[in-house]
Amino acid sequence: METNIKIIGKISKIDDLKFRAKVIPFECKYCGRIFKIPQSSNFFKKTTPGPCVCGKKDFSEILEIITSEDIIEHQKGEIEIYNGLPRKFGIKKIPIIFENGLVNKNDVGETVELDGILSIYSVPKVNMDVFKKFVLNVKGYKKIVSG
Repeated sequence: METNIKIIGKISKIDDLKFRAKVIPFECKYCGRIFKIPQSSNFFKKTTPGPCVCGKKDFSEILEIITSEDIIEHQKGEIEIYNGLPRKFGIKKIPIIFENGLVNKNDVGETVELDGILSIYSVPKVNMDVFKKFVLNVKGYKKIVSG
């Protein structure tokens, strides 16, 4: 489930700048056919090709042919929420993801207003319970200066 939200909070963690591909080329190890597979915005799962036309499903990534246009800069972090997140979830901190023009602009301890898409994943636990995993993909932000 995804929903657009606006939250205000303090950045409590920022990771180093990383890169991910929008499209990853895969080569069939049997026939050599190349498939360019678009990647989703889900940072937790890589999309791979289905079976090749030759019937095999054994691929290798060809990372050396990825161009700079195929790369997304991103930074993961965490925000301590002051307000704006639906209180029914009872959450005080959530992971955040900054991409492209929003990377390297925030520091730990800054109070910010973030606009973005909140993704909620249901993740099964070992004892058959289900818990929710939340991630905010930031689309816009504004620093709040306390005065």
